[in-house]
Amino acid sequence: MPTPRAFAPVIWGAIICLPLLACGGDDSPTSPPPPAPSYDISIINGVGFKSDSNQTQNPAVDTVAAGTKVTWIWRNTGTVEHNVHAVGSPTFPGSADLSGGSRFSYTFTTPGTYNYECTRPMHASLGMIGTIVVQ
Repeated sequence: MPTPRAFAPVIWGAIICLPLLACGGDDSPTSPPPPAPSYDISIINGVGFKSDSNQTQNPAVDTVAAGTKVTWIWRNTGTVEHNVHAVGSPTFPGSADLSGGSRFSYTFTTPGTYNYECTRPMHASLGMIGTIVVQ
């Protein structure tokens, strides 16, 4: 039968090596998450809402994944203001009355069909409406 001294190198080896093995791991930096997808919708004189991704207009209809940021861009010129306001349910926060060069963005996180319109007098009745379908 081996003596206790015969096991000493094995015991000391385990005492030294096990902590070193436990410290192992990947120290490489993690990559940042990819940016959330985004969609743009233009607001254009004489057209109203127009999807920049699929060219639908009045209604502009876009289907996006949950987590997508949608940006409405006021490409109209002149002094006529427009806005974006949710109609019905589900809802999302609307924009102020804005004019050319302005932007309004909202990130849709909950699936559903979101209808919106411009609430300026006569604009919705003239077709300034849109829909965002979030999947």
